[in-house]
Amino acid sequence: MNIEDCITRIIKETGLSRKELQNMVNQKKDAFSGFISYKKALIIIAKELCVDLNYS
Repeated sequence: MNIEDCITRIIKETGLSRKELQNMVNQKKDAFSGFISYKKALIIIAKELCVDLNYS
């Protein structure tokens, strides 16, 4: 699943706006001192929000 598909699924299943999700990703990356990628941050956020991105 590419980044845009991840974003779309999270937005669809949570009702978050793209801007809200972007802010969450930035906060998550900051929490890890920038040592995680944008996609990894999305995956973590999806798991925290109980959104299945088909990753194990």
